[in-house]
Amino acid sequence: MAVSQIEQLVSEYGYFIIFASMVLGLIGLPIPDEILLTVSGYFVRNGHLTYFLTIVVATLSSSLGMAISYMIGKYSGKLFTKRFQHRKAYTWAQKCIHRYGHFAVIFGYYIPGVRHMTSYITGIMGMPFKFYMINVVIGAFLWGNVFIGIGYFLGIME
Repeated sequence: MAVSQIEQLVSEYGYFIIFASMVLGLIGLPIPDEILLTVSGYFVRNGHLTYFLTIVVATLSSSLGMAISYMIGKYSGKLFTKRFQHRKAYTWAQKCIHRYGHFAVIFGYYIPGVRHMTSYITGIMGMPFKFYMINVVIGAFLWGNVFIGIGYFLGIME
C-alpha cells in the first residue's frame, strides 16, 4: 500500500480507518502501522484529526489487536509453535519475553515483527492476561505517541 493511498484513506475515513487498520495490522496482516500513525500525526498537525482522539483510537485499537493475537496464541499455541518455531523473530521474541517479561511487551512495539510475535508468544507461554494487557496499553500509548509525534513534526516542515 502506497503512502498516498494511506493519506487518502485517513483523510476520508479518519478514526475508523486508524482503528480498523491498527487492529488488523497487529493481528498480523501486512498493514504498515508506523506509516499509518505517522500520516495520522500529519493530519493532526493540519487540523483534520484531533491529537486526543487519534492517540485514544490508536491505543485502543492496538491493544485490541494485541489482545486478539494473545487469545489466538493461548488457544492455538501448539499449532502456532509448530508453524513459527524456526523463524528468527519467534525465537528472539520468546527469549526476550523469558528474560525481560513486561519490558519485552512494552518495548517490543518498536521492533517490527517482534511486536506481532510477542502477543502470540505471551499467549502461548500463559502470561497472565491482566498483567499482559496493562503492559500492552502502556506500550501502545508510548509507541503511538512516538509515531503520531513524528508525523506531527514532519507536518511543520511542510
